[in-house]
Amino acid sequence: SSSGFENWFNKYVKFKEINDNDLEVTEEAKNENNHLDYEVNLDNVTRDKNKVNIYFFWGDGCPHCEEEKELFESIEKEYGKYYNLYTFETWHDEDNNKLAQVFAEAMGEEITGVPYTIIGNKSFKGYGSSLESEFIKTIKEQSKNNYDVYFDVIKKTS
Repeated sequence: SSSGFENWFNKYVKFKEINDNDLEVTEEAKNENNHLDYEVNLDNVTRDKNKVNIYFFWGDGCPHCEEEKELFESIEKEYGKYYNLYTFETWHDEDNNKLAQVFAEAMGEEITGVPYTIIGNKSFKGYGSSLESEFIKTIKEQSKNNYDVYFDVIKKTS
């Protein structure tokens, strides 16, 4: 029975109690693990209440990133009134790579690859043509949302 197992377990297994004084986290360790401590200042990024900012983190040579770039080029004429696109190459630019980590952390996520795209308060890891309609739907919905991870989270903590 579960109560029998619990009694047996508690009889033979002892856990050490840990209090706050037993834990020591250095400031260096805190900063190392908290990317939001990284100061971000993107002078070219603007906020437009009628458009959503799209943050597109990509890698030079990544075929999925190239497909996503082609999507943005193909929809710009029809849907460009809904968004501003900001792109950051991360494979050959260490600052952009760190920036991607900061943005992901601000979204409550962890990323391990590209493409990584943030549209308003939604994000996408990876890309395939099957996501085209989802991207367009998200752009249109988020253009009315007025949420921007850079202005509402990252810039406030920098």
